[in-house]
Amino acid sequence: FIQNPRSSTNRIFFVLSILIDVYVVVNYISLHPPGGTPDSQLFWIRLVMFVTSFIGPSLILFVCTFPKERITLQFRYLVPLLLLMLASGTVSLLPLVFTGIEYPAGEAIPVAGPGIPIFFLDFLGLFLLSFIILIYKHRRSFGVARTKYFYLASGVIISFSLTGFFTVFAVVILQTSKFVFLGPISPMILLIFIGYAM
Repeated sequence: FIQNPRSSTNRIFFVLSILIDVYVVVNYISLHPPGGTPDSQLFWIRLVMFVTSFIGPSLILFVCTFPKERITLQFRYLVPLLLLMLASGTVSLLPLVFTGIEYPAGEAIPVAGPGIPIFFLDFLGLFLLSFIILIYKHRRSFGVARTKYFYLASGVIISFSLTGFFTVFAVVILQTSKFVFLGPISPMILLIFIGYAM
């Protein structure tokens, strides 16, 4: 970003990095909430989901822009992306993604609510879409550009798989939060792959 702040690719990567840094911190606090009360833990869990709501759209914007200097995503796609991000962020803070929290066997398990499909579409759906876009770009490129898209696609699929399992599938489907502390590892892997590709 400092080397070329005018580049949209660099700007989006900078924003994505900040979001992931905030996610790592908030995720840690959600596992060790101040006061240790259920209400406090639920608040921080919802905040984790709120921050995560911005990561998927930022990744899509980065994937569509990389490696250009200007954002090339058409306005007709930007508007739905923005609306999805706002909807996901809103339902994450309200008791819609997680309506409450339970402690079976002393383990914190958020109770999924009616807003969970919106969050799934925003986060997991956009991660999957970004991977598909990168595969498409990889197949249509040559030389160094092809290699860059390979690294980006690898980072996305590895991060998507790990994050999806640790923080979503395990919690919502398997009803366990034992692996949530591993969640921050996967987006850091993504940043490494993106940074190397750039």
